[in-house]
Amino acid sequence: MLVRIRGDASPVVVVDPFLDLYGGRLKQFVSDPTLDSGTFQAVVSARRFCDESIPKSESQFTLKLMMDDASPEAICEAVCAKRSPVGMMFEDSSSGLRWGQAKACTVVLEWDRSDPAKPYVRALHIVSTDWNP
Repeated sequence: MLVRIRGDASPVVVVDPFLDLYGGRLKQFVSDPTLDSGTFQAVVSARRFCDESIPKSESQFTLKLMMDDASPEAICEAVCAKRSPVGMMFEDSSSGLRWGQAKACTVVLEWDRSDPAKPYVRALHIVSTDWNP
């Protein structure tokens, strides 16, 4: 849970990460490949490889979306092209993102249904590298 305190104001619970992760919004999205896209807050860790069952897997990598950085299980894994804007963020040392290191992010996901028998989640964009509204 994230609590934001600004100046002398009362503490405020940042609700979206809680609803996305513990409230089940992200889990619901990844369980229904008929949904088009969504923006979610999760703890994200990137791996330089992609499952070989994904088309063009050699030019893709995987984002693991989790509840927290100590969680051994992912809520979902999302595929992303290495040469995409998201991929370039992991190559840019000023982005704050590192391969294999978990970071709270806001990410836009969509279902790739190019093969209806094997739909998978694709990461389109990392909106921010924190949950600060």
